[in-house]
Amino acid sequence: MSDLDRLALMVRGIAEPLSASYTCMYLARWGEDIDPTAKNYLFTMIEAMYKHWNYAAEYGNPYLDNDKYFKLFEPAIDWLFYCAGQNATEKMFRKAIKMYNKNTKKSIYLSSILLHFPPDFTCKFAEDIMEEIKKFELNDRINLLGSLGNALIRSKPRRSAMKLQYLNYSWDQLIQTTDSLLFMKVSIVLAEFAIKNMRSESVNTFISEIFKKFRDYVKVGEDEELYQCLEELIMIIMKTAKDFSEIIGLENFMSLLNYFSSGIKLRLCEIMIDYYLKQDDVFKDSYNMHTVLTIAKVLHDKIDSMSDLNEIDRISDKICTLIKKIDFGRDLEKMLKVFTDARGMFVNLDEVTQYLIYGVLRLAVQANKITKGKHNKKTLAFVKA
Repeated sequence: MSDLDRLALMVRGIAEPLSASYTCMYLARWGEDIDPTAKNYLFTMIEAMYKHWNYAAEYGNPYLDNDKYFKLFEPAIDWLFYCAGQNATEKMFRKAIKMYNKNTKKSIYLSSILLHFPPDFTCKFAEDIMEEIKKFELNDRINLLGSLGNALIRSKPRRSAMKLQYLNYSWDQLIQTTDSLLFMKVSIVLAEFAIKNMRSESVNTFISEIFKKFRDYVKVGEDEELYQCLEELIMIIMKTAKDFSEIIGLENFMSLLNYFSSGIKLRLCEIMIDYYLKQDDVFKDSYNMHTVLTIAKVLHDKIDSMSDLNEIDRISDKICTLIKKIDFGRDLEKMLKVFTDARGMFVNLDEVTQYLIYGVLRLAVQANKITKGKHNKKTLAFVKA
């Protein structure tokens, strides 16, 4: 028997449940430094944690109400499962689930298993875990579905039916909650899962519904955390979307930016522009082109006489690179209209204006090449314009 195993057995003798829980947490913290591969002592303490919880449930605390009291146990429980779950084997995962099944079933225990054990094991038993989650009350159920979603994202479920089952059930539960913050936090997980596993049309519909619910919550009352969740949701969508047109094609996506303060809105717009600049495709769709130029206009509008020259150069380069991606082939009139509109949109940036002037001149040269110097009235009028 190792020293860690002996100490884990000794900790069980501490009578006060909360003190015992944090002593277990302290031992696990140093155990990770001493021998990160040791797991037996952790399971000994996890078993003890169930008993500490039961004792606390029976006798309570004279100075705290139950909700606050039991909330104090959660960091210790979560840390023990974190240590046990690192590089755990399937045998250890099964042991954790077996221990959970034979003790008092609380959401914090199952949530910690889902979050900290390797996601491949969670994925393998996802259907059984779903059935277990259904036994909890609504908000606990939703929290657990969020934890399960995080595991499934890291290890995709093998069966398509399981993906759809998880998403449909989670959404059905989510729309029942009156907790706006819980709704948004779990929506972030579901949105990422949907983007990675579902078709674009289904994703568009799903995320549009999330946005509609967000608007309903904002009408009731503003909450700073709610806006932080929306910002995180938008970031997740941008990071996980397969191409830029998926993002700007989402219904009401662009109007959501107006909910943010100017600083956050500018940051999100610049991230979107950077995201698109990394893509290889060019603009051939007028709607996508107009939307991206509108996003670029937000960056342009923050430029004033007090702006730093480096910032002006940086934004100018990005807008010029965007304009280079616009290509309507032989439809030169459409290109001319784009350059004309862009000239009006980006009047404060000399570099962009210069690029647009050269762009128009290139169109005239291109028109001359297409007609081989033999213009009709229409092409002559175009070149003069």
